[in-house]
Amino acid sequence: MNWTLTPAQQRARIFLETDPEAPGPLSKPRYSDIELLAFIAERYRELKRPPKLTDLNPRRHAILARFKGFDRALRLAAEQLLTTEEREEYVWRCEYCGRTGFRSARGFWSHVQACKRKGGNGR
Repeated sequence: MNWTLTPAQQRARIFLETDPEAPGPLSKPRYSDIELLAFIAERYRELKRPPKLTDLNPRRHAILARFKGFDRALRLAAEQLLTTEEREEYVWRCEYCGRTGFRSARGFWSHVQACKRKGGNGR
């Protein structure tokens, strides 16, 4: 898509670029990265499981846009803000191949069964 600025947006951009006392960027992020990750970690603790995307309202759109995906945001929150005991409770590790994932993921048991049949090769 080819986006064009309206005349009002063009004037505002020129004003902001030339005036040294102009305010900062027009779209300042509402939440910092650490605030969003802390929000996810808080939901982990409240729910006693990894949160679903719908559990993260009203900040889910900001999380998706900032971290370029829901799984990446969950992993970052788990790695950076959860204690070791909490991580062990929420994250599984396949005893056959060493692959990791979240306990609530649908593929956990089927992955373990497939690894057992294949002798530890995983998917």
